[in-house]
Amino acid sequence: MNTFLSACRGIVSLCKIEKNFRIHIFCSSLVIILGLIFSVSFVDWCILFVVIGNVLILEGINAALEALADVLYPRFDPHVGRIKDMMAGCVLISACMALVVGCLIFIPKIIVAF
Repeated sequence: MNTFLSACRGIVSLCKIEKNFRIHIFCSSLVIILGLIFSVSFVDWCILFVVIGNVLILEGINAALEALADVLYPRFDPHVGRIKDMMAGCVLISACMALVVGCLIFIPKIIVAF
Protein backbone atom coordinates (compact mmCIF):
# COMPACT_ATOMS: atom_id res chain seq x y z
CA MET A 1 0.00 0.00 0.00
CA ASN A 2 2.87 2.40 0.78
CA THR A 3 4.33 2.00 -2.70
CA PHE A 4 0.94 2.78 -4.23
CA LEU A 5 0.63 5.93 -2.11
CA SER A 6 4.19 6.93 -3.03
CA ALA A 7 3.34 6.48 -6.71
CA CYS A 8 0.22 8.62 -6.30
CA ARG A 9 2.29 11.32 -4.57
CA GLY A 10 4.67 11.20 -7.52
CA ILE A 11 1.83 11.72 -10.00
CA VAL A 12 0.47 14.61 -7.92
CA SER A 13 3.97 16.14 -7.83
CA LEU A 14 4.24 15.85 -11.60
CA CYS A 15 0.91 17.61 -12.00
CA LYS A 16 1.79 20.37 -9.52
CA ILE A 17 5.39 21.03 -10.56
CA GLU A 18 5.75 20.10 -14.23
CA LYS A 19 4.03 22.48 -16.66
CA ASN A 20 4.69 20.19 -19.64
CA PHE A 21 3.07 17.26 -17.83
CA ARG A 22 -0.04 19.39 -17.27
CA ILE A 23 -0.04 20.31 -20.96
CA HIS A 24 0.12 16.62 -21.90
CA ILE A 25 -2.70 15.83 -19.44
CA PHE A 26 -4.81 18.60 -21.01
CA CYS A 27 -4.15 17.33 -24.55
CA SER A 28 -4.87 13.77 -23.44
CA SER A 29 -8.18 14.90 -21.97
CA LEU A 30 -9.11 16.55 -25.27
CA VAL A 31 -8.29 13.32 -27.13
CA ILE A 32 -10.47 11.32 -24.73
CA ILE A 33 -13.33 13.79 -25.20
CA LEU A 34 -12.94 13.55 -28.99
CA GLY A 35 -12.93 9.76 -28.69
CA LEU A 36 -16.22 9.89 -26.81
CA ILE A 37 -17.75 12.37 -29.27
CA PHE A 38 -16.76 10.31 -32.31
CA SER A 39 -17.38 6.90 -30.67
CA VAL A 40 -14.01 5.48 -31.66
CA SER A 41 -13.66 1.72 -31.89
CA PHE A 42 -12.21 -0.51 -29.19
CA VAL A 43 -8.99 -0.90 -31.19
CA ASP A 44 -8.72 2.88 -31.64
CA TRP A 45 -9.17 3.34 -27.86
CA CYS A 46 -6.39 0.83 -27.23
CA ILE A 47 -4.06 2.63 -29.62
CA LEU A 48 -4.93 6.04 -28.18
CA PHE A 49 -4.31 4.91 -24.60
CA VAL A 50 -0.98 3.34 -25.55
CA VAL A 51 0.29 6.53 -27.20
CA ILE A 52 -1.12 8.74 -24.43
CA GLY A 53 0.50 6.54 -21.81
CA ASN A 54 3.77 6.58 -23.70
CA VAL A 55 3.87 10.38 -23.78
CA LEU A 56 2.96 10.72 -20.10
CA ILE A 57 5.46 8.08 -19.01
CA LEU A 58 8.28 9.65 -21.02
CA GLU A 59 7.43 13.10 -19.69
CA GLY A 60 7.51 11.73 -16.14
CA ILE A 61 10.85 10.01 -16.70
CA ASN A 62 12.20 13.19 -18.30
CA ALA A 63 11.08 15.30 -15.33
CA ALA A 64 12.52 12.85 -12.80
CA LEU A 65 15.88 12.60 -14.55
CA GLU A 66 16.10 16.37 -14.96
CA ALA A 67 15.39 16.83 -11.25
CA LEU A 68 18.05 14.24 -10.41
CA ALA A 69 20.55 15.92 -12.71
CA ASP A 70 19.82 19.29 -11.08
CA VAL A 71 20.53 17.84 -7.64
CA LEU A 72 23.72 16.09 -8.73
CA TYR A 73 24.98 18.97 -10.90
CA PRO A 74 23.59 22.25 -9.55
CA ARG A 75 25.93 24.24 -11.80
CA PHE A 76 25.55 24.13 -15.55
CA ASP A 77 27.41 21.25 -17.13
CA PRO A 78 27.39 20.95 -20.93
CA HIS A 79 27.26 17.15 -20.73
CA VAL A 80 24.24 17.26 -18.44
CA GLY A 81 22.67 19.88 -20.70
CA ARG A 82 23.09 17.59 -23.70
CA ILE A 83 21.54 14.69 -21.77
CA LYS A 84 18.56 16.87 -20.81
CA ASP A 85 18.16 17.92 -24.44
CA MET A 86 18.19 14.28 -25.56
CA MET A 87 15.54 13.38 -22.97
CA ALA A 88 13.37 16.30 -24.07
CA GLY A 89 13.87 15.19 -27.67
CA CYS A 90 12.54 11.73 -26.82
CA VAL A 91 9.42 13.28 -25.30
CA LEU A 92 8.99 15.43 -28.41
CA ILE A 93 9.28 12.40 -30.70
CA SER A 94 6.70 10.57 -28.61
CA ALA A 95 4.32 13.54 -28.64
CA CYS A 96 4.71 13.94 -32.42
CA MET A 97 3.97 10.25 -32.95
CA ALA A 98 0.89 10.56 -30.72
CA LEU A 99 -0.23 13.53 -32.82
CA VAL A 100 0.17 11.49 -36.01
CA VAL A 101 -1.83 8.62 -34.50
CA GLY A 102 -4.53 11.06 -33.37
CA CYS A 103 -4.73 12.58 -36.84
CA LEU A 104 -4.98 9.14 -38.46
CA ILE A 105 -7.83 8.21 -36.15
CA PHE A 106 -9.76 11.50 -35.98
CA ILE A 107 -9.34 13.27 -39.33
CA PRO A 108 -11.41 10.68 -41.27
CA LYS A 109 -14.12 10.87 -38.59
CA ILE A 110 -14.12 14.69 -38.69
CA ILE A 111 -14.34 14.67 -42.50
CA VAL A 112 -17.34 12.29 -42.40
CA ALA A 113 -19.03 14.41 -39.71
CA PHE A 114 -18.78 17.55 -41.84
